[in-house]
Amino acid sequence: FASSSLCESITANWNTFSQESQSSVDLRNYLLGYLWNKYSSLELIVTKSIAKLIARVTKLGWDIDERHQQLSKQLDKFFESSVGHQTVGFLIANSLIEEVNTRYIS
Repeated sequence: FASSSLCESITANWNTFSQESQSSVDLRNYLLGYLWNKYSSLELIVTKSIAKLIARVTKLGWDIDERHQQLSKQLDKFFESSVGHQTVGFLIANSLIEEVNTRYIS
């Protein structure tokens, strides 16, 4: 899947990608908007993969740009909407929890 490959690529090249913190924030916001608008037409595995990518970008960017620390506020929009949006919000939150609890050895 494209999102899995992108996740691996961003992780492997984070130092290059994160030199301009706006790029990581833009990517995360784009993916959030994509899930918001397209969640009903996506397979669950694709939604989970995109949620994992959002979580990875958020974790890696957490100390670089404070806007990454606002993800929980952005998820409020999902939780305050339809059941489908709430489900996607929980998938993203779960992915973030898993991501935060995963250590990467460099």
